[in-house]
Amino acid sequence: MQAHLAQDPSSALVPAVPSFRSLGVPETLALAFEEMGYAAPTDVQAAALPAVLKGKDVLLEARTGSGKTAVFGVACVVAGSRALGVRAVVLVPTRELARQVTEEVRAIGAGSPFRAVAVTGGVQGEQEERQLAGDVRCVVATPGRLLALVEARRVSLEKVELVVLDEADRMLDMGFLPDAERVLDATAAARKQAILVSATLPREVTRVAERHLREPAEVRVAAEPVPSSLSHFRLNVFDGQKDLAIVALLKKEDPHRAIVFVRTRARADELWRLLKAEGFLVDRLQGEMSHDQRRHVFDLFSRGTTRILVATDVASRGLDVPEMEIVVNVDLPDEDEQYVHRAGRAARMGRPGKVVSFVLPEEKDRRVRLEREAGTEFAPYRLDVPKPPSSSRRAPEEGPGGNKAGRRGSAR
Repeated sequence: MQAHLAQDPSSALVPAVPSFRSLGVPETLALAFEEMGYAAPTDVQAAALPAVLKGKDVLLEARTGSGKTAVFGVACVVAGSRALGVRAVVLVPTRELARQVTEEVRAIGAGSPFRAVAVTGGVQGEQEERQLAGDVRCVVATPGRLLALVEARRVSLEKVELVVLDEADRMLDMGFLPDAERVLDATAAARKQAILVSATLPREVTRVAERHLREPAEVRVAAEPVPSSLSHFRLNVFDGQKDLAIVALLKKEDPHRAIVFVRTRARADELWRLLKAEGFLVDRLQGEMSHDQRRHVFDLFSRGTTRILVATDVASRGLDVPEMEIVVNVDLPDEDEQYVHRAGRAARMGRPGKVVSFVLPEEKDRRVRLEREAGTEFAPYRLDVPKPPSSSRRAPEEGPGGNKAGRRGSAR
């Protein structure tokens, strides 16, 4: 049956609310959000959760890092807590996203009789069998992998009450939407709720919603604004110079709170060890850490026991520390919009803050795109940085006045 995309009152952007409880989130889940470090609902969560908790189908247009995973995570836990068996399915475009989503859904459902697993392929058959053994309530998977498991009779969709399509526009780009629609067709009889999430809504994605969603609430939330009290800087660096640069920068700034963003978990561990050896009060946060480990890191950082946090993008949302003074992008984010979410960790509640992004010679175009995303040009950051070994040095882009980064006394 073709769905009519109905405008729901929840589609209006609502102001931030004091707590998840005021949105109707069950107490155990509200406590889980507090444990995860969410001080208050994001705009996306405040706008969408009321419709989700009423059991409505939802068409949600929201950008990466806006808190959307928590929205459908609540629905997964609610559906998965009703009875035994797989009650919720989340379809995602990539294996990495499947793992990230599963981790967050598990954290939300930590206080409930709930078990979520990611099935992504690329693992030994015995390992996947162990993952799917027992009382699994939620399966997170790429569409093709899920269908393969259904055909092999290792996953049943007969009792699935909730289907989520996460990052539907990326699934469209990767050619996964036909398989996602096969899952929606296979669950149509038992399904009570469907949630389609997309950063953009191209016509093909909207058609999927029209075909499969039943009078959905349409929730569109504007992108997170860049705080006006936040200053943006660039530091042009040579290859092999980032370690020297971050040590020099943190010694110069001597911040009470700072987050240093890197691209990978291995890099987070490496930089954490370096800064610790330099005498900084530092900890790290990355995706392989358990929920309890992450909670412990959050607590120490929020209290000021540690002053610097080296993190992957797992900390680019949900971390609200008003005392945050500076964000450093040692590695530029993979996605343009992620810059805003990283930068937004500083300048909380109207306080001044700054973000400094390290830029390699080949990243000039990337930096220009991030400036467009932030709505401002990045000012040069002046810092004395030692030269890296000559074997790894490549000249960075020219700065204003023709000076090059990496020259002592003029790194920018």
